[in-house]
Amino acid sequence: MRLIAAGLAGCIAISLAECGLRLLEIGYPQIYATDQFCGNRLRAGSSGWWTSEGHGYVSINRFGLRGPETTIEKPDGVTRIAVLGDSFMEALQVDWEQSFCGQLESLLNLEHPDKHGGRVEVLNFGVSGYGTAQELLMLKHYVWQFSPDIVLLGFFPENDIRNNSRSLEQNDTKPYFELVDGRLTLDASFLTSVAYVTANSGYEQNKVTIVNRSNLLQVLKEAKRIWSLRRSRSSALRSDQDNPEARLASAVNSTRHCYAEPATQEEQLAWKVTERLLAEMNVEVTQHAAKLHVFTISTPLSAWPNDKTRAAVLKATGLSDSLYAERRLRASCKNAGISTIPLGEQMLKHARDADVYLHGFDNSGFGFGHWNAAGHKVAARIVAEALLSQ
Repeated sequence: MRLIAAGLAGCIAISLAECGLRLLEIGYPQIYATDQFCGNRLRAGSSGWWTSEGHGYVSINRFGLRGPETTIEKPDGVTRIAVLGDSFMEALQVDWEQSFCGQLESLLNLEHPDKHGGRVEVLNFGVSGYGTAQELLMLKHYVWQFSPDIVLLGFFPENDIRNNSRSLEQNDTKPYFELVDGRLTLDASFLTSVAYVTANSGYEQNKVTIVNRSNLLQVLKEAKRIWSLRRSRSSALRSDQDNPEARLASAVNSTRHCYAEPATQEEQLAWKVTERLLAEMNVEVTQHAAKLHVFTISTPLSAWPNDKTRAAVLKATGLSDSLYAERRLRASCKNAGISTIPLGEQMLKHARDADVYLHGFDNSGFGFGHWNAAGHKVAARIVAEALLSQ
């Protein structure tokens, strides 16, 4: 009898916990799914809270895009903008209304010069970990069905260049492009890799389905992840907060290829492949009678509000230009006939004038990581003004 009573009590406690978490809308669903073209995409219909960095409610629509529901057919009078990018565009750290895409749509609809009832719709195709190769494949296989008029590519130099190189990225679950006899050639060998085949298996898919149906299982899984993460980095994070210069210098040293001329043959090739991918993307967009604009996403160093700290980090790392990648990208895009919207200098000016961090959160360290709400707002305003002027 005691065992039966204990079992019933346990079932009741679990049921109450599950109901309470659902009522409070607390959950951490698996929002990524395997994809035969891009390696992975956002999981259609998933939703939940993101709290490991920042705090945002994430909802993925039925087409696997972060943001509100839409239709494939473009309504009359609508100008559609497709935004490609990585985790900065995906923007899990903030609510949709605070994200770059959400704010860009609001700004353009507020200031759009069309007097005949037209409106702007921004579709967010951003996915964490994407490089230019996956963004090109996303464009080819998923974007055009929505008939966008404008394609925006958010380029984050700290990792987008590395993401395009198999040898630098060391990730077998995603596609790459290689230069073979001077031509871009798709390497889709990820489809047969052990990691991808395992993630794409029925067992793993069923496991994700079960976890996504239970808020309690999601919370337990997230608690385990956070506990492991905090144990591994708690002391380092405390010292970093006490010495932000050291943390910033460490991050810069690990991504030197975006702050200076590439030092290795692998980095040189990664840059070359990246520039060719951008040119190929422009051809693809032009063939669909749309317009491509590439905008550079600020790095924590390039948007650091304190001049002394930024100068000290540059000196400590032996660098001289926090905007090297932005300048190089503008030059290569100009040669390829691609419109660019550089954000670096303007975002730095805003951060310096307002004395505000545009990257980072109270639970991850201000000044580091992804854009916070202020960063998204400044970036959206700069891009909106550039689009409206054209």
